[in-house]
Amino acid sequence: MSQPQSSTEPVMAGAPYLDDDADIVMRSSDGVHFHVHKNFLSKCSPIFADLFSLPQPKS
Repeated sequence: MSQPQSSTEPVMAGAPYLDDDADIVMRSSDGVHFHVHKNFLSKCSPIFADLFSLPQPKS
């Protein structure tokens, strides 16, 4: 029987979602982290293109 994952340890998606130079980390509802490129998402989806064109809050 497998042990449940700790909520503090992210579960990483496999290749091709492990890019170290990715500029976005998307997390699924089950806690899996996907490292992706904003440019690829914008080119493939007008929804992401619109989302990334919105002004971001200052940190």
